[in-house]
Parts: sequence; C-alpha cells; structure tokens
Amino acid sequence: MGDALNKLRGRPFTAALLAIGLAVVAAPSARLGYLGGVVYYIGLALAVYGATKPGWIRRGTLVYASLATVAHVGNLAAGNLIPGPVLFVLDFVFAAFTPVLVVRHVLSGETASTDDYAGALVSYLLIGVFFAFTHALLEGFHPGSYGGPGMGNVIDHIGRFTYFSFVTLTTLGYGDIVPNTAMAQGISVLEAAMGQGYIAILIAHLVGRPHAKARSESA
Repeated sequence: MGDALNKLRGRPFTAALLAIGLAVVAAPSARLGYLGGVVYYIGLALAVYGATKPGWIRRGTLVYASLATVAHVGNLAAGNLIPGPVLFVLDFVFAAFTPVLVVRHVLSGETASTDDYAGALVSYLLIGVFFAFTHALLEGFHPGSYGGPGMGNVIDHIGRFTYFSFVTLTTLGYGDIVPNTAMAQGISVLEAAMGQGYIAILIAHLVGRPHAKARSESA
C-alpha cells in the first residue's frame, strides 16, 4: 500500500484521473452527489499541482480547490449548508480553468510519460464536466431546452446533465435526453466535435513523441 501511494505522489495526473473518474461515475447518483464533489475537487487539486510550477497560480488554484472541497464536505455533513448555486459556480469555474492548465503542461514537453497520457485523459473528462455545466446553465436560463426523464431542477439534477454530456462527448447518442432548441443542439454538436477532435489531435500528438522513460534510458 505504501509503495502504491509513493508512486501516485510522483504521478499527480494518474491520481487525478482516478479521483475525477470516480467523481464522474458518482455524479448521476443523487446520494453520491456531494461525496462525488469532494472527490472531484481532490482530483482537480492534484491536476493543478501536476500542471503548474510553484507560484501564485498553483497557490491560488489550490486555495480555491480547498475552499470548494470544504463547501462540499459541509453540505455532505450538514445537508445543504451552502446554497446549490454557489457550489454550481465553484464547480463550473474550475471545470473551465483546469483543462487549460493541464493541456498546456502536457503539450509543453518534448517527451511523453505515462503520467502525461493520464493528464490528457483528465482534460478529456473535464471537457465533459464543463459541457455538463454549460448544458445545465442553458436549461436554467431557458427551461425546456432539453427533454427527457429526470430533467427537473437544474441544480438538483446536474448529474443528469453530466450523463448527457458524456453521452454526447463520446458520440454514443442514446437518445433518452435530447436537445430541443437550436442553441442546445448547437452546443451538443460543438461538444461532440470537440470530443472527437481532442482524441484525434492531442492523443496522436502524444503518441508521436518519444517516451520519456525510453529517452532517458538511451541517454
């Protein structure tokens, strides 16, 4: 167990991928929503740590992540201690900001490590989370933009938008939740295109690099 933890400390993106992956799986469940939020911010903090150098950006984002984690823990322990819209804004801002940091870091190196691949997957998951909040915001401003089972209050049903977002991002298209308006359809098309383009461009870019371990051995 100790050896596994030591390895994860040296691979922040791998640890972040595990945490954010668990949070995404938990998101559609109302019972696991706040717990998923706590795990989500732990993953975001790890991703920011791996993507930034010591400085004000790292300190500021880690403080932000800590405050958001405390907010989710408070709601988990006390039940709706912090208003849902406040948590929504905290989650949305970080989902938009973190992938930019991670992608910039992953693209900056000359070699690719296993942890870089994990970082690329972390950003892919966060794109899905970002669009989940985008869909939810649109529904909040224009009710009826999306139709399907379980589409009630936006804040209370963010898990449904998370599910819809990843079905769209991966172009599965089950059809149980559908965009009804031109704006909702346009955002859905953009998300599907970004999901496919991300995999085709960024992953191909990483695969084309020499592996960091192999490079160090040849040196």
